[in-house]
Amino acid sequence: MENPIQWGDGTPCSGSKARRFVENDIYIKLLSDKLSKDLGYVYENMVAQMLVAAGHKLYYYTFPTEKGNHLYEVDFLISEGTKISPIEVKSSSYKAHKSLDKFSEKFSKRINHRYLIYTKDLRFDDKVTYLPVVFQPVCLGPVCRQSVIG
Repeated sequence: MENPIQWGDGTPCSGSKARRFVENDIYIKLLSDKLSKDLGYVYENMVAQMLVAAGHKLYYYTFPTEKGNHLYEVDFLISEGTKISPIEVKSSSYKAHKSLDKFSEKFSKRINHRYLIYTKDLRFDDKVTYLPVVFQPVCLGPVCRQSVIG
């Protein structure tokens, strides 16, 4: 396997310092965006710990699909004043968020912000704030949205 990790200047990581990092299989998969779906729970657990550390209580919500043979699930709900903000956690760069959308439709008058926490870049659209998992501790709520997009 070719080494997917590079230093900031683009040169491949090598030597004993790099070896300590690249020998960790999860770390390699994480950086090369090939973390297995089976390890998605690792991201959810990490986000849960960061939410609790930031003083949030953890809430989870499921509800049946229109056909009733599956469940939509929202990974976390946080309270922001009199509103709630649903959070979906993805262990890859996958940006689909049907559960987040359906939940937001169902409770549209109560939604403050919608967040998708994932492995790619910070991004905003008119409905969802896409947060890299590393931004999550400092970037939930209107403070990040206001400071980044005015």
